[in-house]
Amino acid sequence: MKFTKLIIAGFLLLCIIFAALIFKLYKTDAQAFYDTPINSAVKAIYTVRGRPLQRSAKLSNDKVIDVPEEFIPYIQPGDSIIKESNSGQIILITFQQNSRTIIVHP
Repeated sequence: MKFTKLIIAGFLLLCIIFAALIFKLYKTDAQAFYDTPINSAVKAIYTVRGRPLQRSAKLSNDKVIDVPEEFIPYIQPGDSIIKESNSGQIILITFQQNSRTIIVHP
């Protein structure tokens, strides 16, 4: 009985450590994206496996980013995505139907 409680306590401690590690990695990744400038053209648009409404864009510098919801109806290969360093604002410049449209994601 005492051994079983020890195993359960060890397992719970291990789960808490892994949860903290995952949270730290998520925050580090979000900060890295916030710090990174982007000024590239879109090469391709991909659907995300398991999430049919989400899209990813492969850029001309071979980076892959998640497409914000506001961009999904408009984004196409050849469009430009601009993001300044230390900013969460992403700008899409699209050329659908021979007109230039600028969409801003806050």
